[in-house]
Amino acid sequence: MNRDLSISQVARQLQIRRESVRQLIEHGWLEAYDAAPPDARRRAYRISEQALHAYKESRKVRKQLLTRRRSQKQPVTEYF
Repeated sequence: MNRDLSISQVARQLQIRRESVRQLIEHGWLEAYDAAPPDARRRAYRISEQALHAYKESRKVRKQLLTRRRSQKQPVTEYF
């Protein structure tokens, strides 16, 4: 069963602030749609479980790449 999550629910799952979730959406890292009525003052984003899962998977890949880069020994150049 697929259900859509609110920003608060996603923030709780990712253990980040709601504002951070909004930034992820606005920067295109997390896919969401606006469920607010046309005359609403504020957007009411909803995130599908599939979109949240895709975001979590992309974070795993980025984390692995960063870990690999850090673990590679850099050549030491001595100047004396």
